[in-house]
Amino acid sequence: MAEETPKKTDVKLGRTGNRPQWLRTGSVFVRAVHLVGAGALLGGYLFGVERSMMLPYVGIAAMSGLVLIGTEFARHRELYREVAGWSTIVKLLILLTFPLFPDSAGLLMILVFLIAAIGAHLPRRYRHRLLF
Repeated sequence: MAEETPKKTDVKLGRTGNRPQWLRTGSVFVRAVHLVGAGALLGGYLFGVERSMMLPYVGIAAMSGLVLIGTEFARHRELYREVAGWSTIVKLLILLTFPLFPDSAGLLMILVFLIAAIGAHLPRRYRHRLLF
């Protein structure tokens, strides 16, 4: 008896555009810089490093994050409608709460890292699924 191949689900994914190979390769290096900045911030918040010493890493994480959003948007034109885009929006909203809850910044940063890791490593059919 022959096995049946599973049917593809009718999952609506965001439109993709052509992204040059140099942009894709460059985004890997930008992501590495972003992880250095974000990792330094997480360590700083967890180990009680003086806030002024973490300021350069805030700049590194923020600037590289903006570049990453740009490179992702170059490929995924409907990123703002996808799960991946909304995970980024939620991360930014959590980061904006840091001044309101400075004593909880370490826990909030862990939450941001968890959202980032899950949002970035979901299978494509979930990560780029359209929400609306």
